[in-house]
Amino acid sequence: MSISTIVWIIVIICVIIAIIAFILIDTHIVMVKKGEVFSFKNAFNISGFPIITFQQRDAKGELHNYNFLVDTGSNATYINKSAGMIYEPLDRKSEYMDSGGNNINCEIVNVELLLDNKKYKHEVRVGSFDASFAEVKSTFGINLHGILGTNFMNAYKYVVDFKEYVVYARK
Repeated sequence: MSISTIVWIIVIICVIIAIIAFILIDTHIVMVKKGEVFSFKNAFNISGFPIITFQQRDAKGELHNYNFLVDTGSNATYINKSAGMIYEPLDRKSEYMDSGGNNINCEIVNVELLLDNKKYKHEVRVGSFDASFAEVKSTFGINLHGILGTNFMNAYKYVVDFKEYVVYARK
C-alpha cells in the first residue's frame, strides 16, 4: 500500500468517528439508571413549570400526591407546612427569603417521599409558603406543596433535561 492510500484511509476513519461523535452528542445519549426517568412534560405544557408529583403514605397507609416545583436555582428543598406531610423533626432551624422578600422561618426535617415506587429519604426545610404558593395557584392553576432544590438533585445524581422534559439519574 502506498503512503497516500494509508493517509486516505486514516482520513476516512477520522471522518466516520467525527460523524458518530456528533450524532451521539446531538442526541444526548447518556447512561440512565433503569426506572429513574421522571417526566414533567404534561405539567410543563399546562403551566410552564417543571413539576414532579411525589407521593407519601399517611398514618392509615393511604397515598397522597404532592407537587414539587423543580428549582435548579434553589440550593435546598422545601415543603409547605400546610401541605400536611409526615416528617421527622431534626431540632434544627433555618431561614428562607421568599419571592416577595419576606423572611420565612423553617424547621429542618427528614421526609420520606415516593416516586414510581422508589423511596427517597431527604433533609428538607418546612415553612409557611402559603402566600407564595397561593399566588402560583391563582395565576397558573398549579397547587404546589414544595420546592425540589439542587441538594436533592445532587444527592440522587439527577439531571434536568428541558429538551426532553425529564429528570433522570445517570449511572
